[in-house]
Amino acid sequence: MPDMIEQTEQQRLSTLVGGIIEDMERLFRQEVALAKREIQDEWDKTKRASVCLVGGVATLGLSAVLLSLMLVKLLALVLPEWAGFLIVGGLIGVVGGVLLYTGVSSLTTVSLVPPRTAQTLEQNIEAISGAVAGDGPNSPVEQRMRGGTP
Repeated sequence: MPDMIEQTEQQRLSTLVGGIIEDMERLFRQEVALAKREIQDEWDKTKRASVCLVGGVATLGLSAVLLSLMLVKLLALVLPEWAGFLIVGGLIGVVGGVLLYTGVSSLTTVSLVPPRTAQTLEQNIEAISGAVAGDGPNSPVEQRMRGGTP
């Protein structure tokens, strides 16, 4: 009779360990899929920001050159030519600074570590640690041993 109880306990334990391993494998696959998706989202945000920055800089650069020459010529009618260059150059510098600040600000929203994946991994590690440690009678390990669902 004690041998049957021991066999039953061993079967329950092997079923429990097998279930934990299956759960960990499934959890790992889900975490990898989530990480891939988050990395792809961050890459897409980076590409959009980069395209906007490059396009904006190129277009505004050409426009600034043409408009600055026109404004300098216009101001040369009233002021000395050097003063026209000073005024126009200062205005272009301010606009360029604002554009640079906006581009850098949009790039700071890009996260190199997928935030949801990091959060769920942390939660999963805590749950697995608690299950392995057997934190009390209501732990997932104890519930499984009693035949319940965690």
